[in-house]
Amino acid sequence: MYSVFKRFGKKRSDLPAYLDEKWNFEYFKFCKWIWSFPKKQKNTIIDLHMKYPEKPFLIIKSRKEMRKLLDKLKQET
Repeated sequence: MYSVFKRFGKKRSDLPAYLDEKWNFEYFKFCKWIWSFPKKQKNTIIDLHMKYPEKPFLIIKSRKEMRKLLDKLKQET
């Protein structure tokens, strides 16, 4: 959540120069969804994992872990 607020208002490379990010209701709803996702979706995700135990299940807790996973997958291909 911190990273969302940290980036807000800064120029993004994926937006044209004439567009600016603005604080609006949709952005607020997105931030609220990010904030509440772990509390609201945890049981649904665990239920899916129990239903399909043969499927890989990853818990990624940090950007560092994500980077390691991506590097590992890149090496395997």
